[in-house]
Amino acid sequence: MKPSSAPAACIGLALFVLFFLLSLDGRLHWDEPYYLYTGGYLDTGDILKGDFQPSGIRGHYTSRIFHVLWIHAIVSVLGLGATALAAVMGSYLLLLLCFLWLTGQIVRAFLPENCPVHLPILFLAFSPVVVYMALKTQPEIPGLFSATLGVFGLVRAMQGKKAGLWLVTASIALCATVYFKNTMVLMVASFVLSVLVFNPPGFPRKKLISYAVVSGTGSVVLFFILLRWMGLALSDYLAVGSAVEEMSIPAPLYVLNILTEGGLLFLALPLAFTALDRGSVRFFGLWFLLSTLPMLIFFRYVEPRFLIMNLPALAGLTALAWSGVQERFFRRDSGRETAKRLAAGIVILCLSGTAYAAQFVMPHEVRWDQFRTIFKRLDGRYGVGNYTILIPWSYTDYHFLRFVYPERDIFNVNSNEMSGLGDGEWKADLENSASYYGSRLLRTKDEIMALQKPIIYLGFKENHTAYNLMKIADAMGMDNVVRRIRSVGLLDHLTTSWMWDSPHFSFKPLFRVDHYNVLEVLPAER
Repeated sequence: MKPSSAPAACIGLALFVLFFLLSLDGRLHWDEPYYLYTGGYLDTGDILKGDFQPSGIRGHYTSRIFHVLWIHAIVSVLGLGATALAAVMGSYLLLLLCFLWLTGQIVRAFLPENCPVHLPILFLAFSPVVVYMALKTQPEIPGLFSATLGVFGLVRAMQGKKAGLWLVTASIALCATVYFKNTMVLMVASFVLSVLVFNPPGFPRKKLISYAVVSGTGSVVLFFILLRWMGLALSDYLAVGSAVEEMSIPAPLYVLNILTEGGLLFLALPLAFTALDRGSVRFFGLWFLLSTLPMLIFFRYVEPRFLIMNLPALAGLTALAWSGVQERFFRRDSGRETAKRLAAGIVILCLSGTAYAAQFVMPHEVRWDQFRTIFKRLDGRYGVGNYTILIPWSYTDYHFLRFVYPERDIFNVNSNEMSGLGDGEWKADLENSASYYGSRLLRTKDEIMALQKPIIYLGFKENHTAYNLMKIADAMGMDNVVRRIRSVGLLDHLTTSWMWDSPHFSFKPLFRVDHYNVLEVLPAER
């Protein structure tokens, strides 16, 4: 290593450590445990059969089947447990880093040589949604990578570098995208349309159309071949989209979810117009709009992860914004280099701070770090394995804990039917999934009383995001905001077990770890 490269390597390592620590927050989205459990406990045949749908949404994971099969492959090698969870997270973190690299290559292809790219990609890495996805197990991560690889393949083919090989790569990547997270295809479609509209140098329209048709046709053919080979029903594959169309959230939360995708990085949208290269601004601006607006127009329910198809376009606008700022405020003389580095450092610190704060209010319903604390305290009180855990909310807590702690005595006592959204729109019938829980699903008093004592009842009340929003609003004295959040009709997940209102049991509070209540189950006093 050259002496001059040592400081850069140290800075790069420090930034990666910062990114890693920001991402290592213990939070998981509420769908992640379901995918983990499905991939971990079902065999390949049952996964492809698709009967295990505790969310109540038909075909919930069918359009994300590659994601579940990837988890299944890891568990087949490593077994269930924390190591398998770390392997899924680690593999997806690698794909996320590859996405950032691919995005840098794509953005570079459309910008002048003197326009900086590496630093804006670093800025993108510290946006709220990228930090949110790092060290997670969401299907959006491999979907984002494969969609970006599809765009990269088209760009490389257009540049005349082994066009055939890159078109095959693009076809395979697009097919993988629709089996990881099909909405990510919007990134590719919006890219092609944007290039056709503005026709950047080196990307002739006729050539792009022919290449897009070839790669698109190849991916469609491959999609139907795999659909038939895996025995999947097209109706099940498409069902989850119609389910999301019927969902909605209050307008303030809708806006919050949009803003917490990019956070401060959205300032690049107006700042990009300070760049001298107006053609690139128009191209990336249109790509950003075309990859964002369809999700906002067609869906009344939006989460930050739903919008990540726009990240490559946002990276391009960020590069243009940073270039424009440099052209106006930092001259090229050596005396300004220190100021530019200082400005970049301040930007990264500001992005890191907002990304950290945003994680509290971004959609999540699992805190695996708090579960670890709970088990440590219970082990200290009763001894390892000398107690039984009952979980009232199966969709997140039971699925996650059974995946990470398969050796523990953990049982599902969720009621047969529950309302997930509080307004009756989402009904999940556990009867269809009962066979997949086996003897771990308890429904009678006698089954409970036969368990090893002490019996611990573990669960949370409000959705974690809503709980954090109320805590923040309460700390700021915004009582009206707290009341408005509660007026939505938040589900008390602690009460979703048939045991809660049973005359046969009483619950003795032991302790609480932030979101989670830990109670001991005792016979009701006569």
